[in-house]
Amino acid sequence: MSNGSPPHRVLFAVTITATHFGIGRAPGVVDLPIARDPIGYPIMPASGVKGALKSACAEGGFEKGRLNCRDDNVQCCCCVFGPEPGESSAGASAASITDFSLLAMPVPSPSHGWVYVSTPYLLLRAATLLDSLGKNSLAEKLVGLADKARTSPVFVGPASGSVEIKVMGKKYSASVWENNLDELPSLSGLASKLGERLLIIPDEDGPAVIDSGIMRYWRIKLNYDTKTVDAKTGALWSEEYVPAGAVFVGAIIFAEYRKNSYCRNGCFEEVMKKLFGEDGSPKNVFFLGGKETIGKGLVRITPL
Repeated sequence: MSNGSPPHRVLFAVTITATHFGIGRAPGVVDLPIARDPIGYPIMPASGVKGALKSACAEGGFEKGRLNCRDDNVQCCCCVFGPEPGESSAGASAASITDFSLLAMPVPSPSHGWVYVSTPYLLLRAATLLDSLGKNSLAEKLVGLADKARTSPVFVGPASGSVEIKVMGKKYSASVWENNLDELPSLSGLASKLGERLLIIPDEDGPAVIDSGIMRYWRIKLNYDTKTVDAKTGALWSEEYVPAGAVFVGAIIFAEYRKNSYCRNGCFEEVMKKLFGEDGSPKNVFFLGGKETIGKGLVRITPL
């Protein structure tokens, strides 16, 4: 990337608890499915990420449920993420946030307990974003890994030669990639094992295998007086969730030419420090997708 490129951050998002990036009701087996790309892989829509980051940025800077953009402590949040609805004269959001694309999904494996699964398509899609934002070293590694996996499955982990891994009733004989993914940011929990138990499978198997990691819940609504199923609105419905440990990649890009009336010099860096703890105090855990009162939607977002 040239020195004149706009301020930006590549962001890796890891689900800490099951998370629902919903699209409302849709026809099909599941009443409330998660958002997916045209191939069928889960995505985190930019609108949901933006809303969560904006709320976290503002912290206590709300007035009657709305951000008080006149507050000096909140003005940079309104600069980066946009003012409240109805303040069109102030201008739009100065930042652009991409959808977050799936990089790898933890799935059950009879031979290994669980493994991360990805495909050449997912790796190349992430590499395209990383390369466009100057993360060339990691992008080149992902491209090399995807190229190697085009002809046969590849395993990234502490092994040598080849290894057999069972997933979704299939046995994959995978060659071991003699390299590492040290350029990834420091990811915690399950995702800390991404570079140690990652299986790259053929693109044609990807949607079905990734789907095996999706969680599906069936729920009812109770009548709080009788503690029985509500006769009017309590019919059984189903919901989909991305499991804990899923890894997504996206970006936030600050467009200088789109600064609104709340912007001042240094706003983008100020907001990045507030959200992601670049001052040494991590604050990068957010609730996305709603349903946080039932323990869903906790996501850690880490800048690269």
